[in-house]
Amino acid sequence: MYVKSTLGNSKGKSKSSRTNSMGVPMQQYVGDSTKHGKSNIKTAAKTPKAKSKSISSGKVILLSLLVGVAGLIYLNHVFAVQKSYKEVLELQREYEKVKRLYADRKFTYDRMIGPAEVYERAKKLGLQDGGPAEGIIYIEKE
Repeated sequence: MYVKSTLGNSKGKSKSSRTNSMGVPMQQYVGDSTKHGKSNIKTAAKTPKAKSKSISSGKVILLSLLVGVAGLIYLNHVFAVQKSYKEVLELQREYEKVKRLYADRKFTYDRMIGPAEVYERAKKLGLQDGGPAEGIIYIEKE
């Protein structure tokens, strides 16, 4: 069985990437040099840094406490907003009720002082309707 690999195609590759006859990249050994004359050494294990930077357990506990306190503050805020919203809705309902009551009373008052009601009460008192004014008033200009 013959398998063709793209690794075997050396077109467009630099001189520093060498492959064997099967197309597998070859390791560079100590002493191989590049075109600038510097040795290119690959080591199997890199030297670890003197002190690895990691988060201490105290910082994790402190961070989790801060997140917990922030969460509690947020939840208290949400509940306070919900309570305020319920109060606002209750006040809106009360306002609409008072507004309807006011409109009803205003309608009743307007009917009481309206011309039809006034004429009716005047007839009950025995007053007579004088009718429309017969004379025309002229204003003289000087």
